[in-house]
Amino acid sequence: MFNLLLTFITAFHAQIKAPEKAISQYSLAVTVPEKKSLTEWCEEEHSDSYRALQKIVRYWRQQQFASQFLIYGKVSKNEEFKWEVVPQFECSSRVTRFTQQWITLWGASFPKKSNGRCDPDWIADEHEECELFSDDPFCNNSVIEKQWVYEGETIYILYNYRPIGIGNDKLHFLVVPKKHRPTFYQLSEDEYQEALVTVQKLCNYFFQARMIHEVHLFHKSGIDAGQTVPHWHMHVVLTTSDLQTCLGKLSILRNMLFTPSPLADGELAEKVTQYRNELIPALHY
Repeated sequence: MFNLLLTFITAFHAQIKAPEKAISQYSLAVTVPEKKSLTEWCEEEHSDSYRALQKIVRYWRQQQFASQFLIYGKVSKNEEFKWEVVPQFECSSRVTRFTQQWITLWGASFPKKSNGRCDPDWIADEHEECELFSDDPFCNNSVIEKQWVYEGETIYILYNYRPIGIGNDKLHFLVVPKKHRPTFYQLSEDEYQEALVTVQKLCNYFFQARMIHEVHLFHKSGIDAGQTVPHWHMHVVLTTSDLQTCLGKLSILRNMLFTPSPLADGELAEKVTQYRNELIPALHY
């Protein structure tokens, strides 16, 4: 159904296109021309990329192609940044769900030629209402209090209590909206823009304060895409070497098979205090 169509769609500053190398043959990419790194993007470009990403996933859902998806981006000094939208399909069992997620992870490590389709007949943006609060962990004040390292107007940055990485300094954060947003479909443009501006500041800080190699950004919508908490959140995983990046991906695979043990309360509290002290003054500008 979805044959390769090399059509470019421009959404103001952002472009939607079929990437040359992709996680999935159906992936689509959102880029900003002439801006190499995400750290160079401005607020308008974040807003335009949000609209472009929403157009893609809503079009897929309208066409009954896929209603679940992964959105992934890698911040590196040597590569042009792009958001890659990867469709994820409904699975009939845990085995097929695991297989789909494993193939997606393999594709992130070894991208291949895309067969994605860009279609100019986009549907109009639509806003989806949802309850402002829920009983999920990210609507639980006690969970937020234990994990937050930075608070914005509409979002928190949390330290992940099951961090991906090796060594003692596992740099794995979550960006979470304060209001209950089950998936990316319900996330507002203002929330997304603040989330990405804050992630930029986070990247800039750690590129200067640590020997950061890459920053991996990803969020999932739908249980078959690997979403485990019904509250939208973006993972921010910072690595210091190719080896750590590789081991981090193996950690994700391991986590798919076996739920990892959380950090002990004392260790989590120590990490949260450390990063609060670092990030509150670094990001509050």
